Amino acid sequence: MPLFRVYDLLIDAPDVPRHCVPFSSEGVHPDVFVSVAHTADPTTLSERVTREGDDILHLEDPEFGRVALSRGSHIAMELVPTIGTEEWQAALLGTLLSCCLLQRRRFPLHAASLLQDGAVGALCGPSGAGKSTLVSALARRGNLLVSDDVTPLELDGAGRVRASAGRREVKLDSPSARALGFEPNQLGVVPGTPEKRFVESLRDGQTVPAGPWPLAAVYLMEWGERLAIEPLDAQEAFTLFMQQGHRPTHFFEALGPAALMQWCAALARGTRAFRFVRPADFTQLDHSAVALEQHLQRLAQESREGLPH
Repeated sequence: MPLFRVYDLLIDAPDVPRHCVPFSSEGVHPDVFVSVAHTADPTTLSERVTREGDDILHLEDPEFGRVALSRGSHIAMELVPTIGTEEWQAALLGTLLSCCLLQRRRFPLHAASLLQDGAVGALCGPSGAGKSTLVSALARRGNLLVSDDVTPLELDGAGRVRASAGRREVKLDSPSARALGFEPNQLGVVPGTPEKRFVESLRDGQTVPAGPWPLAAVYLMEWGERLAIEPLDAQEAFTLFMQQGHRPTHFFEALGPAALMQWCAALARGTRAFRFVRPADFTQLDHSAVALEQHLQRLAQESREGLPH
């Protein structure tokens, strides 16, 4: 059975999701095993998240089913009969693998990111903040797309933050796709999110070098009248990580409040964080992309030269 790779993990699942590249299973050991069975009775389920010891997380939803995640290496799904393949695959690539990353002590930052001069810049913000649109504009300028939605982070032994690749197919709404020169009707529809389209051509011909890589900066994206890049203070950086984890409602159960706060504090100490304010105007998109590109280039150069933050 073919495997597929995402978040630098080899996944063994019943089917390879669309847009994921199959990987030969010969001679390799998967990082995560996924089992799927349509055996859940929705009348016996309630919406809840519970933790069993330090290593097992249980998710339950009457409209989806019951899932057990064990030690970041096993995901067992018991689904209600109405859940189809695309639906459980979307859950796997979203919530479930984010929880799996947490169990592996890797932080799933809700961010689109790019690689420049050997370092990563991550763009954070709520849905609709324009992360995918801006990272797409940067990719069209020749920057290497690392992730569209989730960027896994980890701390090395010296407390430095490092980032890994995520899913590299970009999801855009129709106005954003048109602003970037794409015709939405010619793009694939995102399962479960019909208002968005997949844009895969941005990663075509790009080879991502082996990670993880240093995290040069995290940018909290906001709309405003004028373009501005402003440093966040320590408390603001801590709040960013507390709020911008992917599927944050599961974090407290997966880790416990104390462990989560300690982790976010360590990430904030090891990260240069900025507020990136730009106009909500597609005619200013290229100008915003150039400003962010130049700022990230300067940070990457300072990092290489060992200059103080």
